[in-house]
Amino acid sequence: HIIQAYKNAAAHASLAALSVGGNSDGSARSPNSLGLTHREAEVLYWVAQGKTNSDVAVILNMASGTVKRHLENIYQKLGVENRVAATRVIMEKFR
Repeated sequence: HIIQAYKNAAAHASLAALSVGGNSDGSARSPNSLGLTHREAEVLYWVAQGKTNSDVAVILNMASGTVKRHLENIYQKLGVENRVAATRVIMEKFR
């Protein structure tokens, strides 16, 4: 539990870092700038780390179906069709 709490804190710090400052082109560096909620950003962070829906559900203490629904919302907001494309969009945006 302690290790998972540490990982969650590190993920939260990474998400918070995205919210500070801006890109060189002046655009916001926040998942919110893409229309993502904080929870969707958390889900996408773990997906980008290679976690499965089941893994993310355990990490974030939610049902696997909830993770799936968050991913569906993320795909729609980012205009992509799968987790690989969503991860690519985020990696390019927040490089």
